[in-house]
Amino acid sequence: MTVLLDVIKGSTRLRPATVKTYATAVENFLAFAGGSPLTGALVEAWRDHRLGSGASAATVHKGLAALKFASRRAAALGLLPADFAAAAEFPARAPWSPRKALTVEEFLALERVCRDDPTPAGLRDLTIIDVAGRACGARRGALAALTVGSYKKPHLKVPKKGGGTQIVTVDAVTGAALEAWLAWRRGRGSDSLFVSLHRTVEDMWGAGKGLSASGIAYVITARAKQAGLRRHVHPHLLRHTHISLALAAGAPPHRVMSSAGHRSLATTSRYITDLEADESPVGDTIAAHLQRRT
Repeated sequence: MTVLLDVIKGSTRLRPATVKTYATAVENFLAFAGGSPLTGALVEAWRDHRLGSGASAATVHKGLAALKFASRRAAALGLLPADFAAAAEFPARAPWSPRKALTVEEFLALERVCRDDPTPAGLRDLTIIDVAGRACGARRGALAALTVGSYKKPHLKVPKKGGGTQIVTVDAVTGAALEAWLAWRRGRGSDSLFVSLHRTVEDMWGAGKGLSASGIAYVITARAKQAGLRRHVHPHLLRHTHISLALAAGAPPHRVMSSAGHRSLATTSRYITDLEADESPVGDTIAAHLQRRT
């Protein structure tokens, strides 16, 4: 069983700080296991034990990530059976903590300050927030990489982490925001969708260069402060919000996995469990959920 610890300490793929964190988590797991056979049920029991002893969901998730990394690596090296690596994959989840996502009220307040802004900045910022919060939980790099041609009603082509793209069916609310912004933005298909804005000599609004990932983050943070949200709001928090709102509204995990661009249902399963067949846009489910709360 110490092979799990050995592969982490001997890994050249992890940063020193990560090696230390992962090693501590695996040592905790091995102490809990006490020589018992390695099974998926043991992983689940350890997860529940950690949560029951007061560890935060974020801490438990880091521990499960460490165990998953170690089991995969050990199996690839032939040091552990592949079936344990597979068994550790799905149970490796921690329950979603509401502190990681915006509440319904906070998300609606964020949208409201954008809708109350009659300038093109209001249109742009509402579109950024709705794409990230309602439609697909796009990361800030993906938001910065979107182009005018990325949206072909009702589909949005979103860059995926690690390369490639995913096609998202956009909900009605996000679609309306996109169309209103594009009516002002115009531009060629290859032009950046989200751009900086400035006043011209004639006191008109003009479009500048495409927003960088940092620029996207600045816009979201600034709007959150304007909305009176008393915590740091950043693009990845909107990603958490998209996933948690969709699941809270009853969207099936396999649909949320697709809209968020997760590679594995195990990742989405950290937030909720059951599955049902439904092919409607995830954003529509979120819209209905938000509407019920207003």
